[in-house]
Amino acid sequence: MDATHTRHRINTLLQHKQDADMKQALQSCASRYDAVIKEDIPESLQALRLGNYKFAEGGTTDAAFEAKSCEEEFRRCKSPDMNRVVLCMTSPSWLRPLFRQS
Repeated sequence: MDATHTRHRINTLLQHKQDADMKQALQSCASRYDAVIKEDIPESLQALRLGNYKFAEGGTTDAAFEAKSCEEEFRRCKSPDMNRVVLCMTSPSWLRPLFRQS
């Protein structure tokens, strides 16, 4: 599962959930994942193509922050546990070996 699949899952849940707290959390997450999909990930990929590994790390860190913030939106209701994979995928640790090349 990636950010696009997570965003799709959010949309699906929004269509079926009636609880106001859950809907509010999901709407906030939808906005956060839009930023990840439209800004953070494309900017990171472009930075990797250009060899700007520090900028790529910044984009993945931003994406991880958005996923973590999304998870925190569920403090008043049970999280659908959809952010864990995105959090792992956006962890900048996989980029660390690339920094040695710059």
